[in-house]
Amino acid sequence: MRLFAAALVRRDSRSKILLGTPTRLRVDFAQLQQRLQVSAILTDLAKVDLGDPISFLGTLARSATRCPAATLIWDVRACEAHGVKGYPFGAKGVLDLHCAGRASAAIEPQIKVTSSVPLTITVRWQGGSKDIVLKGAGT
Repeated sequence: MRLFAAALVRRDSRSKILLGTPTRLRVDFAQLQQRLQVSAILTDLAKVDLGDPISFLGTLARSATRCPAATLIWDVRACEAHGVKGYPFGAKGVLDLHCAGRASAAIEPQIKVTSSVPLTITVRWQGGSKDIVLKGAGT
Protein backbone atom coordinates (compact mmCIF):
# COMPACT_ATOMS: atom_id res chain seq x y z
CA MET A 1 0.00 0.00 0.00
CA ARG A 2 1.29 3.45 -0.89
CA LEU A 3 0.82 6.42 1.42
CA PHE A 4 0.48 9.85 -0.14
CA ALA A 5 1.41 13.14 1.47
CA ALA A 6 -1.43 14.95 -0.31
CA ALA A 7 -4.59 13.47 -1.76
CA LEU A 8 -7.93 14.38 -3.30
CA VAL A 9 -10.85 11.99 -3.06
CA ARG A 10 -13.79 12.19 -5.46
CA ARG A 11 -16.87 10.18 -4.63
CA ASP A 12 -20.03 9.69 -6.59
CA SER A 13 -22.67 6.97 -6.80
CA ARG A 14 -20.47 4.82 -9.05
CA SER A 15 -16.94 5.10 -7.74
CA LYS A 16 -14.27 6.57 -5.52
CA ILE A 17 -11.16 8.10 -7.05
CA LEU A 18 -8.04 8.95 -5.08
CA LEU A 19 -5.44 11.20 -6.61
CA GLY A 20 -2.27 11.49 -4.57
CA THR A 21 1.26 12.80 -4.64
CA PRO A 22 4.22 11.20 -2.83
CA THR A 23 5.33 14.64 -1.61
CA ARG A 24 3.31 17.54 -0.27
CA LEU A 25 1.28 19.16 -3.05
CA ARG A 26 2.50 22.62 -4.06
CA VAL A 27 0.61 24.92 -6.40
CA ASP A 28 2.69 27.30 -8.49
CA PHE A 29 0.25 30.21 -8.48
CA ALA A 30 2.35 32.33 -10.84
CA GLN A 31 2.33 29.55 -13.46
CA LEU A 32 -1.39 28.93 -12.90
CA GLN A 33 -2.13 32.62 -13.41
CA GLN A 34 -0.09 32.62 -16.65
CA ARG A 35 -2.02 29.60 -17.96
CA LEU A 36 -5.33 31.25 -17.18
CA GLN A 37 -4.34 34.17 -19.43
CA VAL A 38 -4.26 31.92 -22.52
CA SER A 39 -7.56 32.15 -24.40
CA ALA A 40 -7.45 28.51 -25.63
CA ILE A 41 -7.15 27.28 -22.04
CA LEU A 42 -10.01 29.52 -20.89
CA THR A 43 -12.17 28.23 -23.75
CA ASP A 44 -11.48 24.61 -22.73
CA LEU A 45 -12.18 25.33 -19.05
CA ALA A 46 -15.44 27.10 -19.84
CA LYS A 47 -16.83 23.77 -21.06
CA VAL A 48 -16.13 21.96 -17.78
CA ASP A 49 -18.48 21.65 -14.80
CA LEU A 50 -16.72 23.39 -11.90
CA GLY A 51 -18.47 20.96 -9.55
CA ASP A 52 -16.23 18.22 -10.95
CA PRO A 53 -12.68 19.03 -9.77
CA ILE A 54 -11.06 16.02 -11.47
CA SER A 55 -12.47 16.97 -14.86
CA PHE A 56 -11.41 20.59 -14.27
CA LEU A 57 -7.83 19.61 -13.34
CA GLY A 58 -7.61 17.15 -16.25
CA THR A 59 -8.77 19.79 -18.71
CA LEU A 60 -6.35 22.34 -17.26
CA ALA A 61 -3.46 19.87 -17.57
CA ARG A 62 -4.35 18.86 -21.14
CA SER A 63 -4.77 22.49 -22.21
CA ALA A 64 -1.58 23.56 -20.49
CA THR A 65 0.49 20.93 -22.29
CA ARG A 66 -1.22 21.87 -25.56
CA CYS A 67 -2.59 18.40 -26.16
CA PRO A 68 -5.33 18.20 -28.73
CA ALA A 69 -8.73 18.10 -27.01
CA ALA A 70 -9.26 14.46 -27.97
CA THR A 71 -5.91 13.22 -26.62
CA LEU A 72 -4.98 11.73 -23.27
CA ILE A 73 -1.34 11.09 -22.35
CA TRP A 74 -0.87 8.24 -19.85
CA ASP A 75 2.66 8.01 -18.45
CA VAL A 76 2.70 4.49 -16.96
CA ARG A 77 5.36 4.14 -14.26
CA ALA A 78 3.79 1.68 -11.82
CA CYS A 79 4.37 -2.04 -12.36
CA GLU A 80 1.37 -3.21 -10.32
CA ALA A 81 -2.11 -3.39 -11.90
CA HIS A 82 -3.97 -0.09 -11.66
CA GLY A 83 -6.71 1.92 -13.34
CA VAL A 84 -9.85 3.99 -12.92
CA LYS A 85 -13.51 3.60 -13.87
CA GLY A 86 -15.75 6.49 -14.82
CA TYR A 87 -12.95 9.01 -15.43
CA PRO A 88 -14.54 12.22 -16.76
CA PHE A 89 -12.98 13.36 -20.03
CA GLY A 90 -13.91 16.72 -21.52
CA ALA A 91 -17.48 17.97 -21.42
CA LYS A 92 -19.27 14.64 -22.04
CA GLY A 93 -16.73 11.83 -22.14
CA VAL A 94 -16.32 8.98 -19.66
CA LEU A 95 -13.34 6.59 -19.70
CA ASP A 96 -12.57 3.28 -18.03
CA LEU A 97 -8.80 2.78 -17.94
CA HIS A 98 -6.94 -0.34 -16.79
CA CYS A 99 -3.27 -1.29 -16.90
CA ALA A 100 -2.32 -4.91 -16.13
CA GLY A 101 0.57 -5.66 -13.80
CA ARG A 102 4.01 -6.24 -15.32
CA ALA A 103 7.40 -7.47 -14.13
CA SER A 104 9.40 -4.38 -15.12
CA ALA A 105 8.82 -0.72 -16.04
CA ALA A 106 10.63 -1.40 -19.34
CA ILE A 107 7.98 -3.92 -20.45
CA GLU A 108 5.17 -2.54 -22.63
CA PRO A 109 2.06 -2.10 -20.47
CA GLN A 110 -1.08 -4.03 -21.45
CA ILE A 111 -3.84 -1.41 -21.53
CA LYS A 112 -7.62 -1.90 -21.68
CA VAL A 113 -9.74 1.21 -22.30
CA THR A 114 -13.39 1.93 -22.96
CA SER A 115 -14.55 5.39 -23.95
CA SER A 116 -17.85 7.10 -24.64
CA VAL A 117 -16.13 9.61 -26.96
CA PRO A 118 -13.55 9.34 -29.76
CA LEU A 119 -10.00 10.00 -28.59
CA THR A 120 -6.36 8.99 -28.88
CA ILE A 121 -4.50 7.76 -25.82
CA THR A 122 -0.72 8.08 -25.94
CA VAL A 123 0.74 5.52 -23.55
CA ARG A 124 4.32 6.17 -22.42
CA TRP A 125 6.55 3.86 -20.41
CA GLN A 126 10.25 3.45 -19.73
CA GLY A 127 10.76 1.33 -22.85
CA GLY A 128 8.77 3.39 -25.38
CA SER A 129 5.35 4.74 -26.29
CA LYS A 130 2.32 3.88 -28.43
CA ASP A 131 -0.97 5.45 -29.49
CA ILE A 132 -4.34 3.81 -28.90
CA VAL A 133 -7.09 5.22 -31.14
CA LEU A 134 -10.66 4.84 -29.83
CA LYS A 135 -13.83 5.50 -31.79
CA GLY A 136 -16.02 6.10 -28.74
CA ALA A 137 -19.40 4.53 -27.93
CA GLY A 138 -17.88 1.90 -25.65
CA THR A 139 -14.78 1.06 -27.70
